[in-house]
Amino acid sequence: MSDKFKLMDGLEEVESDDPLSVIPKDTPRERLFKVLKPILESLKHEPALTCEACLKRMDEHFELSKEEAKALRKDFKGLCKSQKSPQENDKDMPTALGPGIVDIVEHDGLPAFLTTDGEVVRQIVIDEKTYCPPAKEALPYLLPRAEAVLEAIEDDTDSQLYRDIRIYIYAAADLPGDGWYDLLTAWVLHTYFIERFEYSPYIWFYAVPERGKSRTGKALIYLAYRGFYTESLRDAYLVRVAHTLGASLFLDVAEIWKKAEKYGTEDILLNRYERGNKVPRVLHPDKGPFKDTVYFSIFGPTLIATNETVPTALDSRAIQINMPPPTRNFQKKITPQLALPLKERLVAFRHRHMATIMPDDIEQPSLGRLGDILEPLAQIIRLVQPDREAAFMGLVREIEERRGIDRGETTEAKLVKAIVDLEDEVSQGRLAVKGIVEKYNETLPEKWQVSARSIGKRLVALGFQKTKIGAGSERAIYCDPVLTQKLSYTYLGKTSVTSDMPKVPSDVGLRADITTDVLDDTQETSGQTSGGKTINHAGYGVTDVSDIKTRGVSEEKKKSFFLPVDDDEPSQEVLPWR
Repeated sequence: MSDKFKLMDGLEEVESDDPLSVIPKDTPRERLFKVLKPILESLKHEPALTCEACLKRMDEHFELSKEEAKALRKDFKGLCKSQKSPQENDKDMPTALGPGIVDIVEHDGLPAFLTTDGEVVRQIVIDEKTYCPPAKEALPYLLPRAEAVLEAIEDDTDSQLYRDIRIYIYAAADLPGDGWYDLLTAWVLHTYFIERFEYSPYIWFYAVPERGKSRTGKALIYLAYRGFYTESLRDAYLVRVAHTLGASLFLDVAEIWKKAEKYGTEDILLNRYERGNKVPRVLHPDKGPFKDTVYFSIFGPTLIATNETVPTALDSRAIQINMPPPTRNFQKKITPQLALPLKERLVAFRHRHMATIMPDDIEQPSLGRLGDILEPLAQIIRLVQPDREAAFMGLVREIEERRGIDRGETTEAKLVKAIVDLEDEVSQGRLAVKGIVEKYNETLPEKWQVSARSIGKRLVALGFQKTKIGAGSERAIYCDPVLTQKLSYTYLGKTSVTSDMPKVPSDVGLRADITTDVLDDTQETSGQTSGGKTINHAGYGVTDVSDIKTRGVSEEKKKSFFLPVDDDEPSQEVLPWR
């Protein structure tokens, strides 16, 4: 090294073949890196062998210990990384999220960006930095094909897409009633607008084995935006696909809450339903306070199939679907390739509406958190297929009613009932806790009876204020009539103002959705029963996935996609669709 070095820490500028010779061997270790920085910077473009030889000389010159030598090499690597040119830093910087990105598509066998301008490009500039898509092997789902997406942008329609998704789901799954097909269709569509919403409901498939939980979940996740199916709750990977991909997840896991606690992923399940929630992970403990922890965004659409009902901790975040015994024989296997044509149309749908404002003139479909998590689906239906809004609201009322029954069986409901039954014993707005305890326990066996201390805590959690009666020796609560009325409304009676609305048949609007250029409106299929309810898919003529015909998205091809089944001569069309 014969260059002139401006050495730091008070040393004069020198010109020497061996700049190390002018640096005192006893230089304090806390200043050593600062002194050596000019020399280290001159090495960053040298071959690795040359760098190691120079670092070895530094070890010997300053008589560094093994730990000090290791630290010097680490500092040198950090210097090399931070001193790269902008071009070097931008090279091979993969991303999947960012302004202007509609999705990652496959073009000429390689991943590419589909932009909001309708272009397919290999690179995109964000904040003056150039990014490329992740490698194909790093994406855990089947990429939509760019050519098919571009065709669908021009030729497809929102209402036709809604109907075709609904038919696809019906052909893949037996659900408890007709309205559930609308809810799941809206769920699939909302995954392509997930940036617009503050909440996303967990769809929770529950039943004994062989009821189609996994099949239904796969049919949906293969359609969903960047849908990813897994049977594991391992923490690291789930966090990363959520944070870096914004992926939709299908968790097919037995005893899911127990396993979440085992793997430390319960915070993912508790927080994934709401935008803005992040989970912390200590990844760099050696960096010290404030630099050791990384916060990951984990919000996104979630499907769950398991053998247990929704845990109490997740109850308000999830819509549980109790899968009925199947009434149809589903022989066609659900695969990503099967869903690909519809997925490509969904990406086109996302492109068409990147600048669309969601309908904001609708009331929440229900009160409380149920209304929060269902509002995105209600907005999607209003935007895409308003004729199905009545059927969707009919289902919402069913969900409210079921939740009301479930709440009526809780400890809180029994406490509220005890307070209502003891209204004659309220004196000066106060009610003795002792009387509530006796009323609560009167029908319970002795071993199941609850202590006054435990009930006192529950009363406080319900919102009642503590007080005392008489000389101050007996515990009591203030019986606020407004609070009592609200709790009675929640736990013992109606659950929402929508309960006052008249029932609307769930199939209203279905026939209005069908256009004669796609389906023969004169044909009627016999009602298919599912879970004790009749499902009338008038004119759809679909009894299995194998009834779905290959189609494109041009006007001519639209007429050949889903054809009605002739009762005397069943359709021989088979998948794949293309």
